[in-house]
Amino acid sequence: NIVFFSILMPGLGDYFVADYHTLKFKPYYRTLISYGLIGMGIYLDKLRYREEGHWENMLRGNAHNSWYEEEYIEGPIHYPLFKGDKELLIAMGAAVWFYDVIWVFAKGSNNTKILSSLKKTNLSFDYNNKGLNINFFYDF
Repeated sequence: NIVFFSILMPGLGDYFVADYHTLKFKPYYRTLISYGLIGMGIYLDKLRYREEGHWENMLRGNAHNSWYEEEYIEGPIHYPLFKGDKELLIAMGAAVWFYDVIWVFAKGSNNTKILSSLKKTNLSFDYNNKGLNINFFYDF
């Protein structure tokens, strides 16, 4: 259940499964790094452009029956930093986000406070002629 918070935003689930004051890698670092890398990758995608191409005359046919044909050759793609920069930065940001989800799941499954809280909850679904009833009970 707590993993859902980290799926929404990296670092958010950390506040529920661990004491964030004692963590060396703070939850907001995960949020900033993940969003920063993904945002930088999207920004670099906007800076990419294809250089101007050119028309090239090509000789077709044989020596007796020859003709020239024009073919457009596209220019190379210009990358702002290096080739594959967008893909690498977005993958690194997604990896930090995925690491946070796995970490929260592992810490949350060992957290006795969360487990005892989940034992006090009850979620049920009831069907009736007008639709679906969702009942959530929590014992205090």
